[in-house]
Amino acid sequence: MNVTDPTDHHRRRDTERVEMALAAGAIVGTWFWDIANDRVTVDDGLAHAFGLDLAATQRELPLKQILRSVHPDDHDGLVEAINGAMASGGRYAHQYRTRNADGEYHWLEAIGRVDLNPTGQPLGFHGVLIDIDERRQVEAERNQAQALLRSFVEAAPGWCMPRTARAAC
Repeated sequence: MNVTDPTDHHRRRDTERVEMALAAGAIVGTWFWDIANDRVTVDDGLAHAFGLDLAATQRELPLKQILRSVHPDDHDGLVEAINGAMASGGRYAHQYRTRNADGEYHWLEAIGRVDLNPTGQPLGFHGVLIDIDERRQVEAERNQAQALLRSFVEAAPGWCMPRTARAAC
C-alpha cells in the first residue's frame, strides 16, 4: 500500500499553484528568509518591487534592509504580521505598499508560509508577492461611488437606501 504524506500533497499543490501564477504573470516576486541567520534571498521581481539594486538577487540580505522600502504607514503593521506568522507558523498573507525601482509606491500582497522546527521555533519563511495595485484602485473607486450614491439618496426626500436599518424606511 502506498501512503501519501498529506503535507507532501499540500506542498505539491502549493508548488503547482505558484508555477501557474508565475506563468500567468500574477506573481511579481518570490523570497526565502532564513530566519535564524536573518538572510533573505530574493528574485529580480521582488528586487524591482522593493526598489532594490538587481545585484541584491546575487546575495542574501537582512530583512531590515528590504523593509526600508515599505510605506511608513504600513511598516508597523507589516512587522506585526511577520512576527505573528513567526509565532504561529503556517500560512501568511498581508497587504502593504512598497516603493519600487521607479520610486513610486504600489500595493502588494505577500503570501507565504513559515516553517517551524519540532520545538516551535521558526526556521524559514518563503513566499510570493502579488501586485494588487489595480485591484485596490478599483475597490477605492467602487467605495467612492457607493458613498456618493448614498449621499444622493439620503439627500432626496422620500428615498431609502436598500438594506438599511433606518426606521423611516
